Amino acid sequence: MSNKPTLGITHISQIPMREYPSHKSQMVNQLIFGESYEVLEFVNEEWIFVKCIFDGYEGYIAKNQFFLCEFYISNNFVVKSKIIDISFIFKTSIGMGCELPNFNNGNFKLNNTVGCLVFNEKNVDNNDSENKNLILERTKQWLNVPYLWGGRTIFGVDCSGFTQIIYKTLNVKLPRDAYQQATIGEDVYFVEQAKCGDLAFFDNEDGKIIHVGIILEDKKIIHASGMVKIDILDHKGIYCKTLKKYTHKLRLIKRILE
Repeated sequence: MSNKPTLGITHISQIPMREYPSHKSQMVNQLIFGESYEVLEFVNEEWIFVKCIFDGYEGYIAKNQFFLCEFYISNNFVVKSKIIDISFIFKTSIGMGCELPNFNNGNFKLNNTVGCLVFNEKNVDNNDSENKNLILERTKQWLNVPYLWGGRTIFGVDCSGFTQIIYKTLNVKLPRDAYQQATIGEDVYFVEQAKCGDLAFFDNEDGKIIHVGIILEDKKIIHASGMVKIDILDHKGIYCKTLKKYTHKLRLIKRILE
């Protein structure tokens, strides 16, 4: 008997990953188009327990959204545009961070099923600019996207989902949650030394890291809080001009990009 794990691949725009095997359970993550996952357990007729291969995150997905992946593809093309339309079994829209397996000249293939971009290859943004310019360009495409706990798409995102997807487009793998991301990279000890693209982390009264954002230029930070927005960052934390108060207390800054 083969010990080869059962793999699935996300063949729709996104699949909610639940904390428990129930539609009433909170969504803790999303698998997005083209991402592969390992099936850890077929729980029952309705649910399976899976692990996302990209970041190792585990959770429950509905069995009727399972799509068998015959073999894992490691060189998927990562979409870097805000949103594109594709045709795969049906027409749908996907966004930044999604993957197109076996991508070539506007076409891609999952197993033996061929899909294509509705328009052309320029829609996937194969930009080779330096990281600073890419960060400014790609983060601002997310402005006003609503906050969604567990979200990783342009239709709803949480703070660490936002940072993870932006870094994914720069070919950097970040863990899923903010406290995990805080363990990566090198410490930056002063806000004045921070560079565009550094990650700032914020804690609660118990000292637990609960929030993360991407530092921009001119003492600004872009983060998902209510929606993706730009606020002011200083040594205390995030200051929101609209609310006229500090909303998050700064814990540390990390540099991940060279």
